Formats: sequence, structure tokens, C-alpha cells
Amino acid sequence: MNSKDCFEVGVRIVGLILIIRSLLYFLTALMVLLSFDSSLNPRLTLDSSEWPTFDYVIFGILSLALGLFLFRKARLVVRWAYGKENPDA
Repeated sequence: MNSKDCFEVGVRIVGLILIIRSLLYFLTALMVLLSFDSSLNPRLTLDSSEWPTFDYVIFGILSLALGLFLFRKARLVVRWAYGKENPDA
């Protein structure tokens, strides 16, 4: 296993971590959404540390897109990072 193969495995692992992270964002958004009252009115809090559900969904979509790209197109990332192989060398 050469350095390119190790780098490709690393890129795929980072992609998998991002996919798992996106699932956690979606789960958190669902949990925040279910904490609404029966008339679907959000809890009114002035606590700035709570993110709205929309932010969790956006971060989930971005993490999922980047994770899927890194997981599925790892060879493209490796080719970009290492450049084209020189057959004359």
C-alpha cells in the first residue's frame, strides 16, 4: 500500500465521518422540531446558544453533500492532490 492508497483511505474516512455527522445534524433538527408545543408554535427563548432547526438542516445538507463527495469521489481528490502521474519517470 503506497502513499496514494493511504491518502485515499483517509479521504474516504473523512467522508464517512461527515456523513455520520450530517445524520446527527438531521436527528438534532428533528428533536428540536418535536420540542414544539401541540399547536406547532416554537418555544420562545431568548437563549442565543440554541440554534434554530433551519440551521441544523442546512449544516446537515452541506455535511452530507461534502461527505458523499469525499466518500464516492476519493480518487478524484487523490488525483487533484498528487497530480497526474508522469509515465516518463
